[in-house]
Amino acid sequence: METLSYGTHYLIDAHKADPEALQSERVVTDLLLALANLIEPEHNASVIVSNIQDAPTGLTAGIYLNEAFVSLHTFPDIQAVATRVFSRHTIQVSPVTALLREYLKYGRFESQVSNHSKTLVSDPERMNRVLLGERNYTALRLSKSNIF
Repeated sequence: METLSYGTHYLIDAHKADPEALQSERVVTDLLLALANLIEPEHNASVIVSNIQDAPTGLTAGIYLNEAFVSLHTFPDIQAVATRVFSRHTIQVSPVTALLREYLKYGRFESQVSNHSKTLVSDPERMNRVLLGERNYTALRLSKSNIF
């Protein structure tokens, strides 16, 4: 994908999620694969999961597909998860939030939709660096939303 792509782009922040699920690499991996199967059923992608070294808890993960990507950042200490879903095809938000609820058992969510997105890169090492940088911004954004 190019740097900026046009399609369906969801930002979904879920709160009051299960802290154990948010710390489980297996749950996060299974969730991303389920989302990938929803968005692009015939994919052969693998999930990249990063354990955060400078944070007490939390995972960052991403999956790059032919015409889509999903990234996810978990924050068990504040029971929150931030998810970005992009596809060049039309996708509905309700199946995405249903999968998030099934795997992470969140209490409430906020979503934003747009028709374009800065995309992930396919190279695993570069994707990991991008995701970790994105995590820092997301942590600040979610911390601020939990204060108000």
